[in-house]
Amino acid sequence: MITNIRLQNFRSYQDSSYEFEEGVNVIVGPNASGKTNIIEAILVASRGKSYRAKDLEVIKHGQPWARIDADLGSKHRVVKIEKQQDSVKKSFELDDKKLLRLLGSNRIPVVLFEPNHLLMLGGSPELRRAFLDLLIEQTDHEYGPTINKYKRALLQRNRLLKNNMPGQLFAWDIRLSELGAQIVAARHLMIKRINEQLTPTYTQLAKHKSQLTLTYSNPVSAETYGSYLLKKLQKDQPLDLLRGFTAAGPHREDMVFDLNGQPLANTASRGETRTTLLALKIIELQILEHHHGAHPTDFQRWKGIGRAKGQLLIAMIEIGRRMMRPPQTEAPQLNRPELIASHFAPLVHGLEVEKFWVLCLNRKNRLKKLVEITSGTATSSLAHPREVFRCAIREGATAVACVHNHPSGDPAPSAADVQVTRQLREAAKAVDIELLDHVIIGTASADPQGRG
Repeated sequence: MITNIRLQNFRSYQDSSYEFEEGVNVIVGPNASGKTNIIEAILVASRGKSYRAKDLEVIKHGQPWARIDADLGSKHRVVKIEKQQDSVKKSFELDDKKLLRLLGSNRIPVVLFEPNHLLMLGGSPELRRAFLDLLIEQTDHEYGPTINKYKRALLQRNRLLKNNMPGQLFAWDIRLSELGAQIVAARHLMIKRINEQLTPTYTQLAKHKSQLTLTYSNPVSAETYGSYLLKKLQKDQPLDLLRGFTAAGPHREDMVFDLNGQPLANTASRGETRTTLLALKIIELQILEHHHGAHPTDFQRWKGIGRAKGQLLIAMIEIGRRMMRPPQTEAPQLNRPELIASHFAPLVHGLEVEKFWVLCLNRKNRLKKLVEITSGTATSSLAHPREVFRCAIREGATAVACVHNHPSGDPAPSAADVQVTRQLREAAKAVDIELLDHVIIGTASADPQGRG
């Protein structure tokens, strides 16, 4: 957690420092005293950007720069935002490491709950897309770059439309359809994960049984979305040229909440709207905790260990996993179950949730890319063949191997494991990609005969 933060020329602050304790921290003060600015600074230090403003707007009026210093236990990070002639320069320092962008594992997962979020359920579709995309981005480090690539391609296509240059549109149509398919596939997968918890969480909060679901507005399946979008862009090209912008694609699509079979935006009371939003925020927190495998509070059950030490223990566990991996001068060959199990042992050691991975392999069965497909609970992790082979096709793999762990340590396959393997085998035949194996990882103590 962030233990203290210093704000210099940030919003209303000239030079102020604040310390935070373990557990709940309450920030109090009169209106317009800068309480929200502190929350915003925490978000900037954690994610690298504000949730409500452009970089230029967070610099104190009349000042040329702003700076945030934050301590996270023994780690220190700095965010610098400087005015330049026609732009703003932003840079980061993580301990002694200097970065121009804060990406992937360098971001701190944060769940923000603020009054304007109430607009998300009945307001602009952009608010719902932003919520879903940010959650995916915090669990899939490749999603953010994909979104950015899509936005750049969309910008290029819109420029061609405004300049009435239809002859150059086809290449950008293909690019948008490829990237759009990846975005929609990730959105469908996240919506599925949210729906698994949405009704039970809402029912528990509302104290009465209700059915709450989230549905992607475009009914086209994730598998066929790429070809659908390409045809749609070409069909709508005359109208897009008249409009001067691209009217179809993930940037225009929406998510719909239904409460007991009725659109929530049209029928829900204020209380139901607030309960729905609270349920979403709880689920968001749970998904982030499951994705990262452990939570600092897991260790606080032990005497003498607080939140800061819990974070340190998680960091030590991750360091240990990486140190256990043998150095690789070349991608490992993973053509036998014992080689796969040996390669994965450090990765799954100590995990308390079940995860499912696909290993994308080349013609020599050497690892091209390892992709985590799902992260479930202590007893289950669902994987569908379409997610597995979508990754394989995207990476140009000629063969795949699938791996998942059993947190109990017993690698004996369940009935669901056997069914998934059968589905994977059939799908592999359909796409002409070899399925080498489906390996279940257990522990030596629970698997003395080495069945895993």
